[in-house]
Amino acid sequence: MKEFIKITSIAILGYTLVLIGKITPHVLAPFKQYAWVEENYSFIHYTTGNLIQITLCFLFTYLVLRFIIKSKVSVFSALGLSRNIGKGMLLGLAFTLPMFIGYVWQVGLQNDIKITTLITHAAYPGFSEELVYRAFFIGLLFRYTRLGFFPIVLIVSLIFGAGHLYQGESIMHSAMVMIVTSLGSMFFAWIYFEYKWNLWLPITMHTLMNLCWNVFALNTNDAAGNTVANTFRVFTILLAVFVTLYRLYKKGSALKGKLIWKSHTS
Repeated sequence: MKEFIKITSIAILGYTLVLIGKITPHVLAPFKQYAWVEENYSFIHYTTGNLIQITLCFLFTYLVLRFIIKSKVSVFSALGLSRNIGKGMLLGLAFTLPMFIGYVWQVGLQNDIKITTLITHAAYPGFSEELVYRAFFIGLLFRYTRLGFFPIVLIVSLIFGAGHLYQGESIMHSAMVMIVTSLGSMFFAWIYFEYKWNLWLPITMHTLMNLCWNVFALNTNDAAGNTVANTFRVFTILLAVFVTLYRLYKKGSALKGKLIWKSHTS
């Protein structure tokens, strides 16, 4: 019963965080009558939604730690933000180099690059999505309940993928977007787990991979991508996978014996 309460509470709070970003447009809709708001609506929408989402994520984490899990672990530690930021960012940069090199070589930069677009479509999702989905939703369920890697990651990644369905222009296109983003969620969760809960690594990778979509002339506006975009994205993922597998060969996996159900919490 105690385990059920922990799993259910974290899941409900996690899904609440997911919904926060979706309702922001409805909250801001009455203010579109003002010219400045209408002209900068996208930036205001993303900024407001992310600030609310991130603030609530910290608050919910505190409530989970103190009242549900009964732990004195700090919020930053539980979310993987107290780990080595320099190491996480350097690894993230190294892993994404194939994308930057490949796109410079093949397509070059876009003609019109806007700072606000880079903030709303690269920095915001890179930080907030990793914080909410990987650190809170997946991370807390895995670290503080007995649920294993696969059931948590599969369910949450499908929710993550479903949140990107709006990018599709047809049923097949939407399905492809959902598949790509769901697999991306699983990949980032695995990276997060295997590098000792250093959230700065998936944050950096996610941000830089999104950045590529917004600074290079890839002729694609959705997560499914196209041939050129996906070729170098695959190279980046393969580099991260091979380096991580070599690391696991030397040190062992954090997921050993924890794939479906654990005998005790981490």
